[in-house]
Amino acid sequence: MSLIKSVGRNANFPNMGRSYGEIKDYLRGVPLNGYIILYRVTDGGIEILRVGTQL
Repeated sequence: MSLIKSVGRNANFPNMGRSYGEIKDYLRGVPLNGYIILYRVTDGGIEILRVGTQL
């Protein structure tokens, strides 16, 4: 799946990603091709905070 498709899917279903509440209460993330996309849910959809490699 491409980054654009993944972000679009998450914008439509923002709570679908895994919660990373142990780091920050608003933080969510989804894996994609060896990366993790970290984001938070906003009133208008999602805000991507960081894209990093998975450990």
